[in-house]
Amino acid sequence: MDCAVRSIVLLAILILFWRLDTNNKSTSDITPLNEIPSRLSNESPSILLPQNETVRSWTYIRRSFYLRGSWDLEQEPQQTLTLLTHFSLKTLPAIIKTLVLWNAPAMAAVYIYDEKEIEKLHKIYQQNQLLRKWVDIHLVFANGTGYPINVLRNEAIFQSRTEFVLMLDPDFLPSPDLSLKLKEAVQQEFSFRERRLRSGEVIGVVEWWKKVLVVAAFEYQVPPAIHPFLPSTKSELLHTLHNSIFCPFDPKDCQGCYSPTNYLQYSSTLEPYTIKYQWMYAPHFVVSCHKLPP
Repeated sequence: MDCAVRSIVLLAILILFWRLDTNNKSTSDITPLNEIPSRLSNESPSILLPQNETVRSWTYIRRSFYLRGSWDLEQEPQQTLTLLTHFSLKTLPAIIKTLVLWNAPAMAAVYIYDEKEIEKLHKIYQQNQLLRKWVDIHLVFANGTGYPINVLRNEAIFQSRTEFVLMLDPDFLPSPDLSLKLKEAVQQEFSFRERRLRSGEVIGVVEWWKKVLVVAAFEYQVPPAIHPFLPSTKSELLHTLHNSIFCPFDPKDCQGCYSPTNYLQYSSTLEPYTIKYQWMYAPHFVVSCHKLPP
């Protein structure tokens, strides 16, 4: 397999995604991400609803916080980062594996094709201790369109209980300890921002908010069953790349879109570095959901 150099990088700490081979072929809705916040504030009351209340928003019926994880931000203020994802019941087994690896606050927007699926989802949720602790579930009901990726993503983003979020599609797995390493990275940046704020360096603060933490992504070159173990260190990762077990993630429908990550630099440094954005660059990243563009 020809794996062009075009991974997705973030910090120099080991932060990786692993894409699974799935047959979940979905189509995106036509609502751009950057159009959602202003429309939400005027047209969609879903972000203001009490738990488990159903509304009709745009062309989709939604039920926010249908299930709510037991963790509490006031009791666990160290939880500053939420993994956001979306899925239908067809991809539920993969999502459960992702959430087990993440083992921290998560929020999922679930696309419901048939109301009978709700009972199944509820049963699986109640039987899994980890889901009951960490995961908030929001329902979005099908309306005859294709799988509405942007609608689901935005439903998760605007319901997040933490300031910082990481969006992860259902066919990716986080590397071991990713949640801990990302929280450390967020804390370092947050502390730096606060120091700049107290010292009166306002320009520096503004520039911080223009940044995101980009996360590296890789995909299997061999069937996952042949190599079921995910690398837990960067040296292990580089070894698997050298042996053609993994390669930088490069989707066939957008080849070269991740080249700004500069995988050669990622593989040769332990320090963070700057990535220059270019058109069609769409990495996974950590961002403050309070600072998303209007």
